[in-house]
Amino acid sequence: MVQKDAKFPELYALERIFLEELLSLLRSRFGDPPQWPTSDFFDIQYNERSAQYRSFSNPVARRANVALALYSIWRSEVVSLGSLEPLMRELRSLVEAKKIYAAFLDTSFLIPFVNQYLTLSQRCTFDEGLFEKVYKIGEEFLTKQTVTGKLYMELMGLRADIDELVLSPQHRILRLDEGAARHIWILATSGEFPQSVLFRPAAPAPIPGDMVLEATFQVDSSKLNEAPLVRYRESIACALALRLCEPGGGRIEPMAEEYEPLVPSYARQQPVRGSTSGAFLYTIDTHLASRLGQYWSASYAFASEIVRDETTLPIPLKIAGKRFAGSIGKWGHEDKLIDYVIAEEALLGKDNEAIAYRIPLRLATLIGNNPDERVRIFNIAKKSYESRSRLVHGSGQAGSGVKVNGSQIPWADFLLEVEGYLIRCIRIFMKARDGSINKDAVLGMIDRAIVSQDRTELEGRPCQ
Repeated sequence: MVQKDAKFPELYALERIFLEELLSLLRSRFGDPPQWPTSDFFDIQYNERSAQYRSFSNPVARRANVALALYSIWRSEVVSLGSLEPLMRELRSLVEAKKIYAAFLDTSFLIPFVNQYLTLSQRCTFDEGLFEKVYKIGEEFLTKQTVTGKLYMELMGLRADIDELVLSPQHRILRLDEGAARHIWILATSGEFPQSVLFRPAAPAPIPGDMVLEATFQVDSSKLNEAPLVRYRESIACALALRLCEPGGGRIEPMAEEYEPLVPSYARQQPVRGSTSGAFLYTIDTHLASRLGQYWSASYAFASEIVRDETTLPIPLKIAGKRFAGSIGKWGHEDKLIDYVIAEEALLGKDNEAIAYRIPLRLATLIGNNPDERVRIFNIAKKSYESRSRLVHGSGQAGSGVKVNGSQIPWADFLLEVEGYLIRCIRIFMKARDGSINKDAVLGMIDRAIVSQDRTELEGRPCQ
């Protein structure tokens, strides 16, 4: 019986028949109530990493097991679609004739549809009321202009004195509890992505207590095939934005993503984990949390422009942003230093001048808050240029440290200081761009401050 107020009555009727046929197949294969395949891999990994034994109940895992069951039914050489094959052809014809959302063309939508039904049901028996409830969810999905997704990113080794930090309405850093860790693990393996079962190794289990960055993003419902690209850009923008907020950032890797119910499976391509390394060097206390919140919005907006390669972004600022972003995945100290120095040169350099002296002087004048700090910045920046020159001309390599004014500084500490100066410089040029002050105007203010020893103009303009 077709629901009277169904917006897509033919679709409603076909889905009803489809679900009844599929539930019959499931009953014949798994019984009723169903005995789904089970897995305790999360519990094994959790216990190994936490060095303690705990016995977990796993109520959420049913969705993962349902997805595995559905995958086996559609892909199995033993169990064929049988009577569902003509229904699929009829469904395809309906979609083409009615111009209904293209996801209905194949099982990429029907798997999430049936999975949603089975998530709400304990049995493989058809229930009219439950089917109408799930159909309504799908109907609402079909009429939406945008679809909401969430991305979870690992913050390797990050320590925090707080459990949650809201950076914006769409972004927050949070400490995982047991339920959240299990939920992310299920997302990262196969629970929401049945097509990935045969092609992806099991992901390391998140551990309760780990810190993650959660990002909420929107995808145009008519362009869900672009969802993986949107998610990829979001992950890069978040990683760059967090780096721009505070020096000493560590690995920021996508772990899992999820969407609202009934998003087709072709939009649900799990994030690919990279090969970068390094733990966060700082701990988020209340003071740092305040700074991260202060800088996040502008940093994320700038990072998004870099990721989208916006043509309106001033070329010097774009070069600096891309070089800083490119340094994030670098392993060696040498490569990072070269990126940092190129970024500084893009912002503070001019053609045909002694950059090894002029740029450190401009940097120190621009960001130094007092004479002693300006001397320190100048010496560190000058040493970075000397080291860069030796590296690119093949006459040196990163050793155990760098000597600045007679003091030996470990390479990691030296790079951290250079990174911090570059971040402050980029922030100032971001503000200058927002205030319609171009690079030449900023450099003019710096040079006048150097000559006159009067910082009034430099400190009073919007760029500062």
